[in-house]
Amino acid sequence: PLTEHRLRREIIGTQIANHMINMMGINFVDRLRISTGADEASIARAYVLARDVFDVGSLWQQIEKLDHKVRSDLQIEMMHELQHLMRRATRWFVRNRRAEIDCTLEVERFNRQLQKILAKQENSLFGEPLKRWEKTKAHYQEEGVPAKLAKLVAGARCLYASLGIIEVAEQSDVPTEKVAQVYFGLGERLELDWLSQKLNTLPVDNYWQALAREAFRDDLDWQQRALVSTAIQGRAKGSTVQNMIDKWCEENDWLVCRWTNVLTELKSAKKQEYAMYTVALRELFDLAKTSEYSAL
Repeated sequence: PLTEHRLRREIIGTQIANHMINMMGINFVDRLRISTGADEASIARAYVLARDVFDVGSLWQQIEKLDHKVRSDLQIEMMHELQHLMRRATRWFVRNRRAEIDCTLEVERFNRQLQKILAKQENSLFGEPLKRWEKTKAHYQEEGVPAKLAKLVAGARCLYASLGIIEVAEQSDVPTEKVAQVYFGLGERLELDWLSQKLNTLPVDNYWQALAREAFRDDLDWQQRALVSTAIQGRAKGSTVQNMIDKWCEENDWLVCRWTNVLTELKSAKKQEYAMYTVALRELFDLAKTSEYSAL
């Protein structure tokens, strides 16, 4: 058996490397290594963890089995959605699990909570994320993609947020489904999805801009998670999700107004510059930290 083979580490390492390159491309590891400082072994472990938490291997095979049943360009589109999820999730695990990763324990932990989010996904999303998910899911199904696969792949970009949601749920001892509703509800109130979409479409002309855009995404993830954690901490027993969001917004009214003004300026700018998003994310950081202190 492989476990007793004297070259088992080399064989397993080669299989994982081949899998990463086949699914994510030849420069995937190098880009992560440069932008995070992690070594190749840490990136490989994070990749395996992300793949298994979201069961991407199975989803990928299901898409491949649609050969000659749906358009090839639709299959490629769906694979790109899974690649986007894998890039973000692998980076999340690299950033949040700097110490040695126990993949077996982490997969079990995250997958169990992820199933709760998936079971009520349509009740967790709000606003534009919900509209995009419903539109994409309907599009896939109209093209002949099975309903369950269409639902999962259509929500791939939203599924990435479940990593932070699960951590907040465990720290606050609040049901995962409820934290998900607060996450997307508060995100809708503060238009964080709009900001995320703008960051995703920022043009990259050089090496430093590529690193800056990755850092912007990381900062937005951290700050949204901190905001949700604070909103949940200040809850009264039996509070509804809407009550939690309303209460947090009332307690931080002047900060929310300041943030709204920043968004207004961003939206009205004729030219999108990296400096603008540096300032905007600094304002969001102030909002997260000040509201956290207010809740203590």
